[in-house]
Amino acid sequence: VSADVQKKFLELSGEKITKATARKMLAPTFEDLRSQVEGAPLPDWLKDWVFVASENKFLNTDTKVLLPREGFDGMYATEVGNRFGVNNFGVSVVSASTAALSIFDIPKPVRTAYHPGRSSLFERDEILLANTYRHPNVPSGGYKGREGVKLLTRLLRDLFPERKHREIVMDFMAHCVRYPERKLKYALLIKGQEDEGKSLMAMLLSKLLGDGNYGIIGSDQLKEKFNSWSHEKLLCVVEEIKIPGREAYEVLNKIKPVITNAEVPIRRMQKDVSTELNFCNLFLTTNHEDCLPLDEDNSRFTVLFT
Repeated sequence: VSADVQKKFLELSGEKITKATARKMLAPTFEDLRSQVEGAPLPDWLKDWVFVASENKFLNTDTKVLLPREGFDGMYATEVGNRFGVNNFGVSVVSASTAALSIFDIPKPVRTAYHPGRSSLFERDEILLANTYRHPNVPSGGYKGREGVKLLTRLLRDLFPERKHREIVMDFMAHCVRYPERKLKYALLIKGQEDEGKSLMAMLLSKLLGDGNYGIIGSDQLKEKFNSWSHEKLLCVVEEIKIPGREAYEVLNKIKPVITNAEVPIRRMQKDVSTELNFCNLFLTTNHEDCLPLDEDNSRFTVLFT
């Protein structure tokens, strides 16, 4: 085709052009490529992808996979080459990132945010955000009918003979699952004995909320200056907590905002402190009656004994 262009150009203008110039004249412009895809649905390989401007990365709003440009280009090099063609070396004439941003014009949120009550893309203060919350994929328990419910009810009866206490635990668990966007203003602390089933309740909640929305932390992490453990979490379980002496009061002051505040400053290693919406509920277990120095009128903790 380039030879035909050279010949026709010579006939019309009386001037010769090189093959390279002829190929350049034949190369499609972004306007040509945009017109080809105008009104057409996004190709399957590009669905659910957005470009997060502040991070210069591509985010899949379904899987929450985050890729740099180079990784995105490499992953979809074959697909974009099949769509827009390749050069003499078999390399796509357009990169996947260029196709996504300049041809298909995928959404470009400014940054990410975690919010279980919003869609995959949402606006806050007139800024487009990409939601990093991932809905849980709850596995089957393998029980027939209501057998699983009966077993849970039996466990709670064994642990908490008083009906009021059972209802408090069930209300806490049900709220975490049904209303993840509504932060509870108290932490649940259960004191019991070893190997009696306290951790089973935490395990059940982890399955219902999804692994990415749940974390297990130890007492030592609560003592650290970093609080990234509550970052993008619906529930954090503190197993076998016991913090003696002066450190206990320091820890209580540190976790107070996580328990009660709608927004909290998050301090992560090698990153600036950022203020984020807080959806993290706390579920603590212990075998020690003196695990924390709590006053009887402390409204931030609901304490139950098995």
